[in-house]
Amino acid sequence: MTIFRENEHKAIETFFQMRNQIIDRLEAGMIDKKSFLQENLQMIDRLQMKPYVVLDSVERCIYNYQYYNVLAKYCNSIAQAQKKDRRGRRVFEQNIGKMNNYYELKDQATIRLLELLEDQYIEAYPLVLNSVRLKDRLFEIRVTNRDRVILHSMKEEIRNSLVERGVYHSSPKKSIIDGYVNTGY
Repeated sequence: MTIFRENEHKAIETFFQMRNQIIDRLEAGMIDKKSFLQENLQMIDRLQMKPYVVLDSVERCIYNYQYYNVLAKYCNSIAQAQKKDRRGRRVFEQNIGKMNNYYELKDQATIRLLELLEDQYIEAYPLVLNSVRLKDRLFEIRVTNRDRVILHSMKEEIRNSLVERGVYHSSPKKSIIDGYVNTGY
């Protein structure tokens, strides 16, 4: 287990507190998915924490996962706003590129997180989805020994690793956060 320096420990603790507050607000219906994503982006901005280079703890991996996931979704929202405007094509393409890069970095954090966890604490499965585009591609990873750690990916390398470890169930399941996953912006 990583021994956090005092200020790093406080920063990561603050991150988890703020993260849980935002999740609480979403679960209570106080905010919608779009506001949830905006509040997560604001949290990342307020914390002024850069992503970790060394991912040697579950906490660091979760932080990096969320950091890159939020930025990827932000870039996607900018790209989608420019999608139909041919003058905005360059902005669209730049943000799609950034989004893909952030999703790749998020998946790297996921891979490292899974390396740190014992199989008994991992449950993964494909999702029942409303989206035709994501059907049979998006899967959920639930970390059972951590509160509110639910990850998503489409990366085959991750899926194959989960299958090899015997923790990937092939039958699609409804997401634990179905109201979030199956809701558009």
